[in-house]
Amino acid sequence: MGDSLKALILWNDVLARWLTKSTYAFNIMINGLSKVGKMDEAEQIFAKMAEFGCKSDGITFRTLGDGYCKAGNVEEALEVKEKREKDAISPLVDMYNSLITALFKCGKVSKLVDLLSEMNKQETAPNIITYGAIIS
Repeated sequence: MGDSLKALILWNDVLARWLTKSTYAFNIMINGLSKVGKMDEAEQIFAKMAEFGCKSDGITFRTLGDGYCKAGNVEEALEVKEKREKDAISPLVDMYNSLITALFKCGKVSKLVDLLSEMNKQETAPNIITYGAIIS
């Protein structure tokens, strides 16, 4: 997966020189850190986005939420979903899929059903991955 420490050092150098003001670049770092389970560092990068004039988007929140789900921290993933809602970011089916998979693995079926209901209310259509997560 690469060397996350070297990536963070390079990233901090880029930020110190104000070489990026791109949501895309922030999302790449958040994604890389999330994939290797470095969620504290991913949250720190997320927190700096506004400082550098970058707005979080659906990808930002999906990436954070998915990282927390894969780390087994469903409660934190649900908090990410709430942050997304406060920022009025449109829901992505991918984020719901990650949450549903994690909730299923944790045996939190009632929260899973609540999420499916929420998807319906927000007109976010479940896809084949959503159904696969439920029946697996």
